[in-house]
Amino acid sequence: MRKLAPEEIGFIDKYLENSEVKFYDIRLELVDHVAKAVEEKMDTENLTFYDAFKSYMIKNKKELIKEVSLIKKEAFLKVLKMLGANLFHPITIGVSFLGWLFTKEFFNTIKEGPAFFSLVLLFLFLMLSLVIMRGLLSKKNRGKQYIYINRLVFISSHTFQLYQIVFLHKMSEHYLLYLILYVAINSSFLISLKKVYDNYQKKLLLS
Repeated sequence: MRKLAPEEIGFIDKYLENSEVKFYDIRLELVDHVAKAVEEKMDTENLTFYDAFKSYMIKNKKELIKEVSLIKKEAFLKVLKMLGANLFHPITIGVSFLGWLFTKEFFNTIKEGPAFFSLVLLFLFLMLSLVIMRGLLSKKNRGKQYIYINRLVFISSHTFQLYQIVFLHKMSEHYLLYLILYVAINSSFLISLKKVYDNYQKKLLLS
């Protein structure tokens, strides 16, 4: 069976990217799947690469797009499960406890009040998350989108927005609870991000 040339593999990858398969890790999986199917068609039906690829995509493109949607949903659920599990990670518990001790001790000494101080801490935590994420990704990989990293960032950013709505608009007396909960969620986010990064490295998707 003839193997596809690098430029033919690149053609498949570019086609999928132009078909809204934006996530690099999903695209790699599909490229491998499509390439094997095209190689088989070329061998069994004696077709050129272009004809074999065209024939395969006419029959299977809709199914491939459906598969992408399923992978995205599966990734979202896996990320939620991972974040939930890492809320009980020893590091998360330790950081949250230290945060509780610190804020409880010094809230009354902050002239601007607990609301201002809470927002400062949240902003710093968000910046720390972005710095760590940028540090994990090499320059080579920063321009690429990865489904699990994307879902982690999506959930984290929306959690921050939800916190702003609940805390700033209601100014609840339980502000300390909200703050520590957010610290716990972000600690879980950073732990999950490191695990996702390590998994990508094992699969050689990141360098």
